[in-house]
Amino acid sequence: MIASVVARLEFGLSLKTDRFETLKSQITAKQEIEIGELVDQCALPMIIDHPDKNEVHNLTRWVQSLSGVEFVDVVLVCLENESSTIKATKPSRDLSLEGARQPDAIT
Repeated sequence: MIASVVARLEFGLSLKTDRFETLKSQITAKQEIEIGELVDQCALPMIIDHPDKNEVHNLTRWVQSLSGVEFVDVVLVCLENESSTIKATKPSRDLSLEGARQPDAIT
């Protein structure tokens, strides 16, 4: 499962370099989380990737609990995994239009 989230930071946190760097270090210490570039000095996008949906939820809550994070917006969740893919199969009957009845002409 993959979740795209945005951590909304407390106002002015990114300007306090030591606190911001500490926060980034805490987050990047988790191998399941990849952070992006800071946007508008208050939005830190990240991807959380873990096969267990409960662990993705726990990691999201953990990020939200960190000092300097006001809240976390969940932007996208992808539940797709290999076991849920649908394989194409050959239809059980001919679905071609050859020989199909054509609509009557409008006169």
